[in-house]
Amino acid sequence: MKNKFNPYFCQDSLVDIILPADKIEEDETKEWLIIGWPGVDGIQFMVKSNNNDQSIYAFYPIEQEYIKVADSDIDLIEKWKSGELVF
Repeated sequence: MKNKFNPYFCQDSLVDIILPADKIEEDETKEWLIIGWPGVDGIQFMVKSNNNDQSIYAFYPIEQEYIKVADSDIDLIEKWKSGELVF
């Protein structure tokens, strides 16, 4: 699963929207992989670690909530570039 995502560093925001494969890690529950950061405190981009679905979720730590934000890494990057994603 870790190698399915192409890394993307946003030069304008200076954040890794999608991390390089060697930086992707499991969360403490081992149910999710942390694959990137939108640059907002505590929010992470995550995918389910135990299936082949490439849907990407934003994890909001205060609410402990996962919200689907993209269907794939390419979709996430396109939405990021277009300004469609707001946090």
